[in-house]
Amino acid sequence: MADVRMYNVVILGIGFLLIFTAFTTCGNIEQTVVKSLNSTNFTGSGYHSLGIIYGVFSFCNVLAPTVVAIIGPQFTMFLSGVLYSGYIAVFIIPSTWSFYLTSVIIGIGAALLWTAQGHFLVENSDASTINRNTGLFWALLQCSMLFGNLYVYFDWKGKTEISDRDRKIMFIALLVISALGTLSFLALRKVCQQEEVLSEEEGQSLLSTRLKYKQRATSAVTEAKTEFSKFIWLTFHICNMV
Repeated sequence: MADVRMYNVVILGIGFLLIFTAFTTCGNIEQTVVKSLNSTNFTGSGYHSLGIIYGVFSFCNVLAPTVVAIIGPQFTMFLSGVLYSGYIAVFIIPSTWSFYLTSVIIGIGAALLWTAQGHFLVENSDASTINRNTGLFWALLQCSMLFGNLYVYFDWKGKTEISDRDRKIMFIALLVISALGTLSFLALRKVCQQEEVLSEEEGQSLLSTRLKYKQRATSAVTEAKTEFSKFIWLTFHICNMV
C-alpha cells in the first residue's frame, strides 16, 4: 500500500519536473526568442502571452474541480500535459494566431493540471505522510528551474539574438522533455478502494484529534466561566451578609 503511494508521488513529481523544465525555460526565453524572429508577419509578445496564460489560469481555477471530478485526476493531468506541449511546439514554427491561441489553451490546462495534482497527491497520502509527500513533490518540481536554465546559460552564452537553427533545436528538445513528462502520467497506478477507505479513516482520526483538543479547550473555558460566576455570587452574598 505505502509502496504504491510512494511510487505515485515520485512519478507525479518527475512528471511535473519534466513538464515544467520545458515550460519555465520556455517562459524565461520566449521574449528574447520572439524579438529575434526574422519573420515580419509575427507580431506576438512574450509578455502578452504570459499575461494571457495567467489570466485564463486564474479564471479557470473556478471550473477546474468539476472537470477533475468528472474525468479523474490522472487523465486530467495527461490532457493538461498535451496542452503544455502544444504551447511549446508553437515556437518551432511560430505564428501570431497559434501563439495567442495556445496561450489561452495552456491557461486552461494549467488550472486543470494543478487542481488534478492536488487531488492526486491527497489521494495518495494520509495524515502521517501528507507533509513528506508534499515536500518530496515540491523538491522535484523546483528542480525544473535548474536544468533548462543551465542548458540555456551554457549553450547560448548570453546571446541576445537567437538564430532560427538555435531556436528550433532548443524548442524541439523542450517539446521532447514535455512529452516525456506527459507520458509519465500514464505510469501512475490506481490506489485500490481499501487504501482509499483507510486514508479517509486516518484523515478522520486526525480530524477527531483536533476536535478533541478543541472540545477540551471549550470545556476548560466553560468551567472557568462557571467558577468565576460562583466566585462573584459568593462575594456578593458575603457582602450582603455584612
